[in-house]
Amino acid sequence: MKQEKFNSLGLLVLRLALGILMFAHGAQKMLGWFGGYGWSGTMGYLTSVVGAPVLIAAIAILTEFFGLLLIITGAATRLAAVLLAIH
Repeated sequence: MKQEKFNSLGLLVLRLALGILMFAHGAQKMLGWFGGYGWSGTMGYLTSVVGAPVLIAAIAILTEFFGLLLIITGAATRLAAVLLAIH
């Protein structure tokens, strides 16, 4: 029983550290916080400079923002981690 408690605590700390540190990255793209360009600036960059289709660019932005919120809250962490890994 004690080992399970420590495993859960360790996973919580890792999840919160990753989520909080990376949240700023998603917020830059989605909201323009922390010196980012926001939705329109990031969409413009991804579609014109990188050459990504609009749908793929939108999915990338939404995944980075909402995926990290899911990881921070502990909801659908595996799904969010897979989406973040493949985008």
